[in-house]
Amino acid sequence: HVADPDGLKRYNSAAFVRPDLGYVGRFDKMHRVVFGEYVPLRSVLPFLQSLTPYNSAGIDAGTSPKIFDSGGYRYAPLICFEDTIPRLVRQIVNFEPQDAEKPDVLVNLTNDSWFHGSSELDQHLITAAFRCVETRRPMVRAVNGGISAVIDGDGAILEPEKLIDRDAAERAEMGLLPRTSMRDETTGEFHRQFNGVLIRTVPLDPRTSLYVRWGDWFGNLCLLACGLIVVAGTVLRLRGRSKAKTPAHPALA
Repeated sequence: HVADPDGLKRYNSAAFVRPDLGYVGRFDKMHRVVFGEYVPLRSVLPFLQSLTPYNSAGIDAGTSPKIFDSGGYRYAPLICFEDTIPRLVRQIVNFEPQDAEKPDVLVNLTNDSWFHGSSELDQHLITAAFRCVETRRPMVRAVNGGISAVIDGDGAILEPEKLIDRDAAERAEMGLLPRTSMRDETTGEFHRQFNGVLIRTVPLDPRTSLYVRWGDWFGNLCLLACGLIVVAGTVLRLRGRSKAKTPAHPALA
């Protein structure tokens, strides 16, 4: 909760804390989940409030990206499903405050325990990898109840250089070895609800991309082309009907 001239604000936030400076600042989530964090048209249709777990106040949206600096590297946080939204991630990657440059690394903090180990965990991870490809930025994901990972600028999900299995003692009692990979050795699937520590050097990527520079130009161009095709087809169809209704001139004797 934050005191604001307009009243008390409630945000979903990520705090940045440095060992040398302590608390540096926070990032407020910009893209809220519909019905999860806010209710659209709540004032017009009050019954919709019953569809959200939050009270009538809901959660307020952040207004700006944030870039945090530590050790000469720049980090841009993303909260929850913000790493699934291309335009938002592009906006954050292109964000250049006066005292900083574009971010080197994207950091996603999320809680996927809502989904109880379902395929949503894999879908969320793979969708995040697309954001890395689009922006050519690596991403570090710290996921509660889900799949934490380091993803490079090519969208590759990297194996950790070291994996500390916090459940090693319990596994030893069951005659099992500590886990050394993010994936199950038998099924090849990512571990779920794995109590451990992933250690990995994050490979920085100096490249940029057409999407970062120009945005959804290709999609917009395709949309424009589809619109022109629809208009042209409609015009040709109307012209064909008009000609069919025009009576033929009688032949001269």
